[in-house]
Formats: sequence, C-alpha cells, structure tokens
Amino acid sequence: MLSADELASMQAQVTASLDLPCQLQRATMTPDAWGGQSATPAVVATTVCALAKPSAQLSQQYAARLANQQAWVARFPIGTDVREGDTLLVSGQSLAVQALLTPISYGVSVRALVATDR
Repeated sequence: MLSADELASMQAQVTASLDLPCQLQRATMTPDAWGGQSATPAVVATTVCALAKPSAQLSQQYAARLANQQAWVARFPIGTDVREGDTLLVSGQSLAVQALLTPISYGVSVRALVATDR
C-alpha cells in the first residue's frame, strides 16, 4: 500500500510530465435576448495536459461514440474538474471529452477520452 506522501510524490511527477497548455470549456446556460436560455462556452480551467493515442481495445470499446473522429487519451493533473461534454482547446485544436477514464486505484492523473469536436 502506498502512503499519502508516496502518492502525492507520484502525482507531482506525473503533473510535471504534462507538456501541453490547454483550456477546458463547459457549456453554461445564459439568458438570451428573447427571454430564453442558450448554451455559451465558459472557461472552467486553464491547465496542462498530455495527449496519447488510445489503445485498440479502448478505441473498440468506444467505437460507436467515436465514429470516424480522431481520438486521444488526455491526461490532466489530479483534481482537475473534467466532465463528459467539456471541450478541450489544445495546440489549436478543439477536442470534445467523450468519456472519463477514471477513477482507478492510486490515481496519479485524471484521464479522459477526447476526440475531434464535431
């Protein structure tokens, strides 16, 4: 079993390895000019991440959701509030969060399956 200090050290090492600046956006409902509500993207976090190609097994598991989109597994610092449906802006690309791949035992990062935004 890992101690809290050991886990915190591992989380810090993983966070230090995340090399891409990114912005997380989430749709929030705001009043529109006609008295209704409309979804408007709002920045919920500016952080760092890393992108990697998903395994064949993971791609197959989410094949119906991914269709013909390019997909990646994104890793974020532990504690980052990422939700399905969020938009990730990284390296000039807009990626939609398709699924959260956490929790796992001894989590050292938050992982999500992301794909090209439609």
